[in-house]
Amino acid sequence: LDVGFNLRQLPQEFLPYVTLFGRALIGLGTATEDFVKLSRRIGRKTGGIRSANFTSAVQKSDDAAAWLFLRGKATVAQTGDMLAILKDVLLTAKLDNRERFRQIVLEEKAGQEAGLAPGGHRVVNTRLKARFSQSDWASEQMGGLTYLFFLRKLAEQIDQDWGGVLAKLEAIRGYLVNRSNALVNLTLDSANYQTIQPLLADFLLQLPAQPISPATWTPDATSAPEGLTIPTQVNYVAKGANLYKLGYKLHGSALVIQNLLRTTWLWERVRVQGGAYGGFCTFDHRSGTFTFVSYRDPNLLATLDIYDKTADFLRELDLSEDEVTKAIIGVSANWTIISCRMRRASRRWRARWLATPRKAARSCATRCWRRRSPMSKPLPTCSTWSNRMVRSSCSAPIRRLPPPTRNASWACRSSARCSAQISRFPAKAVGAHETLPSRHPSQG
Repeated sequence: LDVGFNLRQLPQEFLPYVTLFGRALIGLGTATEDFVKLSRRIGRKTGGIRSANFTSAVQKSDDAAAWLFLRGKATVAQTGDMLAILKDVLLTAKLDNRERFRQIVLEEKAGQEAGLAPGGHRVVNTRLKARFSQSDWASEQMGGLTYLFFLRKLAEQIDQDWGGVLAKLEAIRGYLVNRSNALVNLTLDSANYQTIQPLLADFLLQLPAQPISPATWTPDATSAPEGLTIPTQVNYVAKGANLYKLGYKLHGSALVIQNLLRTTWLWERVRVQGGAYGGFCTFDHRSGTFTFVSYRDPNLLATLDIYDKTADFLRELDLSEDEVTKAIIGVSANWTIISCRMRRASRRWRARWLATPRKAARSCATRCWRRRSPMSKPLPTCSTWSNRMVRSSCSAPIRRLPPPTRNASWACRSSARCSAQISRFPAKAVGAHETLPSRHPSQG
């Protein structure tokens, strides 16, 4: 059972609180139970209840779909108990438990920081895509670097202004917990639906009902490149653009071309020759955002140069019919029809990429990476998660960076005393680590 609430009702300044609010509903206790008793009740009566965020671009629209879900599972006989728990946490959660909320914030902060180095490719890709679509921007607000920066400030604010924090949590509950703003997904066999339907209807009737008014979100419209440093000895290099704004018209062959780039060009140049652990590309067919990303990459400028030469690779590519067929089969292995509603669109997509012609790659290169286009030159937006540490014992946490003026180029030379600093270096210093200062800024 999924009970969802439309986040489009929230003013954008509340978005960084959403993940914490979802955890707080389940982890702070209710008016009749502390969080320990509530946790035991959930474990005894259900197969688990958790919160989850969902964001997606909307086809042929600049708007985003964004939802907060409470997801639970239980046997048919215990569905009533699960619905009773959901009602309690939604309506009577004790959001004023400061010490427990502080623990949740610190856990989130520690988890975000622990994932920076091993998941740097996801971090930089999320950060980069946030420049191009409202849905990715919202996702970054609720789970990216912006969220980490927010958590660090919030950890201090809990001690300095707990009343203000509590007021925002209560305001979020007022905006979201609304029957008019709710969506329920229920998965069970048809024979038992008649048993569950009255319980579900009664649960929904107990939620408050208020008129809804979608808020207006205005993402930061910045196109400046960005670079960040963390204490590792490898890089995560990303570069991207919105292909629709460059004139590309969606076609099913894009899936074949994407798979071809992953398994040939990026595999051979970024991984085999460049020494990275991985090199891949992503394409969101709803928003049009296309990104290149490398994983645990020893290079920086060389990888960006490979990305820029993708157009030449596609233009000069001459595939045989057998090679095209293999590329199509590679896409078929990963393609599934997700839902009945999407079945017609999925079949249309499948028919198009199954009929991918040999000239599709050249056509894509001409449309997406035209001469003088941002994808054939240094991109207007380029995030580089680049890390160079002389001593691995450095444990400098990340902080916000001002954007550089050109393509991002970052490195850090540090002594073992380095702590709590992230610094921006001039773009000219990309990859030229010997030209960087031998001391960290924290050492003067």
